[in-house]
Amino acid sequence: MTLAQDVTWGRVLFEEKIPQQEVADAFGLLGDCPELTQALVDPTVSVKEKHAVIARVFSGKIADFIRLMCDHNQLERYQAVYEAYQKLMLDSAQIAEAELCYATKPSEEQLDKLKAMICRKFEKKGVALTLREEPALLGGFVLKVGDYEFDRSIKNSLSMIHKRLIRR
Repeated sequence: MTLAQDVTWGRVLFEEKIPQQEVADAFGLLGDCPELTQALVDPTVSVKEKHAVIARVFSGKIADFIRLMCDHNQLERYQAVYEAYQKLMLDSAQIAEAELCYATKPSEEQLDKLKAMICRKFEKKGVALTLREEPALLGGFVLKVGDYEFDRSIKNSLSMIHKRLIRR
């Protein structure tokens, strides 16, 4: 399956308007129980048996969706489909997805200012910010929002200085 197919499946799930927590619980169960997932993707298990397992474990529209993925032999891609679904949920709520890599953890005040700047720059109502400590940066930070990367790390500054010195 390609990324485009993952996005298509994610859009189908999004358009079903299943409560987010129900979707998260179902996909979390698939991730937490590899035996269940393996049984549902195993080609030696009959479709009828797969449907019976799905009916016992899941209910409602999410059961229908998982059944559909099984019927099309796509359930092994559930993680990529769930990621595509989550991106659509964030986009529909006008929330920017961002990652902040840092050497020293910023204060809550700094994080609030950073989120406000992201909202202004990308015209969003909120920010889903992932924080990741990276001591290799030496100091400063790297902010990633979609394809945009803002590198204000000491490591990058030293690299730029090094490149300038080499050119002389």
